[in-house]
Amino acid sequence: PNGPWIMAALNGDVDNYQELLKALQQETGAVISPRITTDTKVIPVEVGQRLAACGDLRAAFCQAVSTFEGSFAIAMHATCDPHRVYLALRGSGQALFIGLARHGYVFASELYGVVEHTARFIRMDGTTERTPGNPESAGQILVLDARHIGGLDGIEAWAFDGTRLQLTPEMVKTAEITTRDINRGPHEHFLLKEISESPVSIEKTLQGKFFMGDGTARMNLGEEVFPHAVVERLRSGSIRRVYLIGQGTAAIAGNAIASMMERSLVGSPVAVRAIKASELSGYGMNADMRDTLVIAISQSGTTTDTNRTVDMARARGAAAICIVNRRNSDLVYKVDGVLYTSDGRDIEMSVASTKAFYSQVVAGYLIALDMALVLATMSEEQVSQELAELMRLPDKMRLVLEHQGRIRELAEQWATTRRDWAVVGSGSTRAAAEEIRIKLSELCYKSIATDFIEDKKHIDLSSEPLTLVCAAGLPLMALRDAVKEVAIFKSHKSIPIVICSEGFDAFEPYAAGVIYVPRASENASALLNTIVGHLWGYHCARAIDRGAAHLRQARAMAVAQLASSGADSLGAFDKLRTIARAFHGDVARGLYNSSLSVDSGALLSTLFSFIRGQRSLGQFSAEFQAVATPGRLLETLITTLTRAINELSRPIDAIKHQAKTVTVGISRTEDAYDGMLFDALRECGATVDAIPYRDLVMVRALTPAVRVVNGCTVYEVRGLSNLGQPQPTSTVRAHRKIGLSNGLVSRADSIHALHGTKESVVRNRALFVGLGRKDQRPILIVPLLPSGQVEGLVLLHLEFVDAMTVEEKAELLANMQRYDDLRSQITETDLDWSDALLQPLTVAQLVTTPVEKLAEQIIIRDLAPSRP
Repeated sequence: PNGPWIMAALNGDVDNYQELLKALQQETGAVISPRITTDTKVIPVEVGQRLAACGDLRAAFCQAVSTFEGSFAIAMHATCDPHRVYLALRGSGQALFIGLARHGYVFASELYGVVEHTARFIRMDGTTERTPGNPESAGQILVLDARHIGGLDGIEAWAFDGTRLQLTPEMVKTAEITTRDINRGPHEHFLLKEISESPVSIEKTLQGKFFMGDGTARMNLGEEVFPHAVVERLRSGSIRRVYLIGQGTAAIAGNAIASMMERSLVGSPVAVRAIKASELSGYGMNADMRDTLVIAISQSGTTTDTNRTVDMARARGAAAICIVNRRNSDLVYKVDGVLYTSDGRDIEMSVASTKAFYSQVVAGYLIALDMALVLATMSEEQVSQELAELMRLPDKMRLVLEHQGRIRELAEQWATTRRDWAVVGSGSTRAAAEEIRIKLSELCYKSIATDFIEDKKHIDLSSEPLTLVCAAGLPLMALRDAVKEVAIFKSHKSIPIVICSEGFDAFEPYAAGVIYVPRASENASALLNTIVGHLWGYHCARAIDRGAAHLRQARAMAVAQLASSGADSLGAFDKLRTIARAFHGDVARGLYNSSLSVDSGALLSTLFSFIRGQRSLGQFSAEFQAVATPGRLLETLITTLTRAINELSRPIDAIKHQAKTVTVGISRTEDAYDGMLFDALRECGATVDAIPYRDLVMVRALTPAVRVVNGCTVYEVRGLSNLGQPQPTSTVRAHRKIGLSNGLVSRADSIHALHGTKESVVRNRALFVGLGRKDQRPILIVPLLPSGQVEGLVLLHLEFVDAMTVEEKAELLANMQRYDDLRSQITETDLDWSDALLQPLTVAQLVTTPVEKLAEQIIIRDLAPSRP
């Protein structure tokens, strides 16, 4: 309020935000004190004149953001340049859309935020390398000038290295969604709207994707979904693995599709696996993935973890197709083929994604059936039967929606009575259980267990949970066993609520309630279980929130009473006494057991007993250490009610974490291990994965100092202890020599005891760079740990470059983590440190001499002129 502001809205992590503060402080010379608000990072500082003094604010912005790592999107507005907004985008994890409106510009991280103002937009590019082969050149900076009327002439584009970029009319796109796609309609909550629209979403997804007639089926996914080149790779057998990837709900959809796809492709050589995108990118990548088809699933197409994994897989030769809801989304531009769910514009305004799940699963079923026809693992008649079931599914879902009164009744009866909840399913219903668990957790703010039906009795029935059992569509044999499991649940005082297909009533004696759904195939029933679970979550959240509604009424009365002139009159509490009696009754019936904390419940019960006159104000003073007045009692009650209301509130469409507002995820940056030393190590048969990471960093730091590698010796190490440590019987043997090493005789040419420098390298599992003990030749010894223990050593004979500048020497020492130690050794003697002290030292001395001796040489040399 007292001066200019810089605002930085950051879709990234706090570390990058702190880097922004540092960069701006360094650039402006200002002292910056951040103030964090709920939605935006705001930096209050007197910066107007200082930023203006920088000359080019764009250059200052470029310099600041170019220091960041990872994936990010940043917007900045400064009062010293009020007509412009500065935008920066790097990486594939974020998105920024700039709408070209009639009278200016609007920008947002989602296209939804643009279409209300204009259908014309450009999408910022955060991944294209402006200098091929240089990842640091990827990204884009745009400067929007409000003094121009919504055209390209008012937008300046720059690369992160300061290179000016040209925007062309071809970059302007037209949105395929409009404001009519964002409307709650007659529904009380967006979530209920999304659930209710799920049947229509499935119908749109199925539309035009196949032809049926006389027991035959022909798929019609088209070249845009399944490119001919990918189909041929599948048919020829060159694709032997299928990974279904996603995060959150999309990953669960992948589980459901994988279950169906495995059954559909029985007899083919194709292995199917559903895996989290972040797990595949972190732990499942092979150097060659030309035998792999990745099916990426995403609602928005902007999920960082999924998009980055697709990039990495395709770079290794994998084919990729995606199932996505959003046209013009980032993922669409990364894959070989796209299958849009619904019509590609089925916007979900609820934070808890629901209808996307159904259409994602159905879309995956279509791909699986198409693959089954290509690989001849299913007949046309079998495929036709599956497609007929999918066509009937939307109407069966509508029947569930029309008769959700039973779901609401059971939710209101049981949701508030148990603190611990669980969802179980087996076979095709396992994915439904996992999806329901996500929605229950999001809507009801609970940590909820999920398990196989048969395994639940082995784990945590001691918590006596409220358990939702997904049993619709299970084969008869499995259903009979599920009945036994539910009987066990009941015997352990759990509350089992069972979802079951019509016509099977064996659960009735054991379940607290049974919710029946229309009979359907195993694959279709997975989604009937899910829609019941989504409705269950919705009505459970409303039941919990109803307790908060009662307390809101009490708080409103207390606030009104406190504000009135009769606040100190005990006789004015009549209205509150009615609510107090109701609260005590609800507590006795267990209606707050689910979510109200014990301490909040105990405090409210005590305070309401004062309101009802069951306890005296004197007792209030003793228990709450407060002045015994009706006004102070009301203040304490209001504070406690506020806390209890926060614990019980379930606002449905505004869940706590608001996942869609920010997308933060993996970077999976792949370090480049190039250069002379790495080439030599590879020639000796050493792989990067076998070398400890800290040693890789050291080798990379050492590379600029090396002029040539003259020779190499590879050693085998044997006889280490079970913990990988040297012992008296440990041995070393040279089994391969290259270059200069061929002419050198070593005791390890035959099996020899492990000792000396090599023993030290094995014991510490860390490389050695220095001089050979006998011949004083510069050497580098690197340990190889392919399985966690040292199994070999690589010794390289080095020659160092003749000269480096002082700056290069300082950087070399810093990268080798020797600079700070050397400086400390020097300043300990009261000498002033300067990088110029490094000038007389050779590169070989800097690299091979221990820090203590190096410091000694500098100290002696520096003090010598002053000695008598």
